[in-house]
Amino acid sequence: MSDALKLQIRNVSKLYGNGVKALDDVSLTISPGMFGLLGHNGAGKSTLMNSLATLQVPSAGGLRLGEVDIVAEPAEARRFIGYLPQEFGVYPGVPAIELLDYLAQLKGFDNPAKRVDEVKRLLHAVNLWDVRTRSVDTYSGGMRQRFGVAQALLGEPKLLIVDEPTAGLDPTERNRLHEILASISRDCIIFLSTHIVEDIATLCTEMAVLHRGHIVGTGSPDDFTAQLEGRLWIGDLDTKDVAEVRAEANVIATKVQRGKVRVLVESEASPGAGFEPKTPTLEDTFFSLTKTHH
Repeated sequence: MSDALKLQIRNVSKLYGNGVKALDDVSLTISPGMFGLLGHNGAGKSTLMNSLATLQVPSAGGLRLGEVDIVAEPAEARRFIGYLPQEFGVYPGVPAIELLDYLAQLKGFDNPAKRVDEVKRLLHAVNLWDVRTRSVDTYSGGMRQRFGVAQALLGEPKLLIVDEPTAGLDPTERNRLHEILASISRDCIIFLSTHIVEDIATLCTEMAVLHRGHIVGTGSPDDFTAQLEGRLWIGDLDTKDVAEVRAEANVIATKVQRGKVRVLVESEASPGAGFEPKTPTLEDTFFSLTKTHH
């Protein structure tokens, strides 16, 4: 594996047998650190994750991790890839330490002493050592996700693919998982796929927005929010007035709040009385991009 590690996604498309084109000419170059892929459910994120994890083959295009061609050399690529899918099953009644040891054997840890050290290291890294004798199927959602991170890190992968890792977690477990992922990102590429904007804003230095199979924006989170600087207006309206504003202004989001409708408008100038300037957030930019490329 080259010292100048990069993940290169080149003109990747995926057409399923039912005619659905999940990915359409997707290209990205990603360096070590944490990279976020943001998109609505159904945008094509899981299709791209599965292709990177060698679980399916693109219809067109190429995928490379350093010097390894992921599509042409999937067995070689798996030596350097860890994968935490959106959902994963576990064997009931098997303690975490035994299950991770078993998974380490499948990963190629044939030396028992090294395997014991690796399992111990990873359970400490994800803060599960104290509950290592509990069955994984009795873990909370957050604990199970942390176990998933541990199995994905077996063998110190160069690419860690993480698909919707915090969906359904409470705030405490989400923060705990954030801390673990941030500490790992110093040593590898973490490709984080999610529809939760806060995860990207909190964790990632670079990101892309995937919408209906297309990349519609790339850059840092700050780059994205800068696009809307001075162009965002917010107002709380009566429900009866919302349709009129929609007809006359570029409304990018609405939200019911305390009997009013909070309306977010993208415009060079104020859309009218009742609106005031708003400092853009990453979520605002996401709404704007996905509406523009509707």
